[in-house]
Amino acid sequence: MKPGETKIADTRGRFLQALRNGRERSDAGWTNGRILLSNKRIVLAGTSGKRTFPLSKIEQVGGRFDVNQRVATVADYIALQFDDGEDVILVAPAEFEEFEMDLYDALLSSTKFLVRHPAVEGGVVQNTEWERAKMQVETEAVNIATVAGTFVGIQLDDIGDIDGYDPVPETTKAALAGTTLVFPRKVSADALRERLAMRLKEEYEVGYVDAEFDGGDLDTLSLGARQAGLGPTLAPGDAAVPIRADPPNAASPGDVVQVYERGPEPTRVATAELRATAGDVVTVACEVPEARAITGGEYRLVTLPAEPRVDREFASLLRAADETMATVTVGAASELVGTTVGDIDATVAAVRDADGGVEAIPARDRPLADGETLYVVARPEAIRALTERAA
Repeated sequence: MKPGETKIADTRGRFLQALRNGRERSDAGWTNGRILLSNKRIVLAGTSGKRTFPLSKIEQVGGRFDVNQRVATVADYIALQFDDGEDVILVAPAEFEEFEMDLYDALLSSTKFLVRHPAVEGGVVQNTEWERAKMQVETEAVNIATVAGTFVGIQLDDIGDIDGYDPVPETTKAALAGTTLVFPRKVSADALRERLAMRLKEEYEVGYVDAEFDGGDLDTLSLGARQAGLGPTLAPGDAAVPIRADPPNAASPGDVVQVYERGPEPTRVATAELRATAGDVVTVACEVPEARAITGGEYRLVTLPAEPRVDREFASLLRAADETMATVTVGAASELVGTTVGDIDATVAAVRDADGGVEAIPARDRPLADGETLYVVARPEAIRALTERAA
């Protein structure tokens, strides 16, 4: 390798020249040999010698050039076009997909171009200057770095769990460990936190993100999985069970139904909420004693008039939102003692006093006392900060 050159791939495969000086080579045949790719060039070495093609000379990649039947029978090959498409080299590596990714990585990483960032922010076109930049292709992302160094890389290490949330799978943590994500340097800590959370949710299917930055450095990172299934939406003392029944045609999840035993004189055995249907199998939610009584039987269902279910609606909205509900207890030495509900940087849904009494939707001027428990709705970082203040 020449100075400044790095080998990227070294594999076996076959290759041929499909077009030469704009003419199809209908008699072209495949040559077996070694395919070497570096950050500067691609080398094809066969029994008749080797040919070298600088990456800077490749003008286009892709397309089918089935100049004869021998070429047409090969499903996976890469077409490298030179000189306005006058010359075309076909390369069919043994490990096609891996080599194709390496080739695109090499081509893009060696290309310099101009960028403007941010071009649009908050729906407003920005008057930013053009900067020279280079691109780096990774497995799950494309990173762009400017010559002026206006992008910052954030390495993800020491990933923790958010208290009160289901942990993310260990495979997700393993995939994130040591990963470096690139973001614009000239943004606030809050904007950086938002962008990091968005990428983790979109690219790694993480439910909740709690990140804290010290300047431009990531100080702490904790993750949580979004709750799924029926369990989180069941009220205390309720259970969900599948039964065999014929639901009314117009019945849908959320409807209140009465469950009747089949027979000459139908007997009502339970009042439940319809949760899901699959053919003649119906999942209903009801109190635990009724759930035990109807398990394993066949029934008929009667739909009751619709009733508002504020608790279900609230649970559904909460599961889809970035916020969650948590409890925070005010300690004796807490700075929250003597402050009011309005001083809390979160939505306070209820307050339970030291004697066990619960006040729902407390007034903003309600004072807080030692031993009281706050039921708050907020994002993970806000809950963490409130927990520290309450200690």
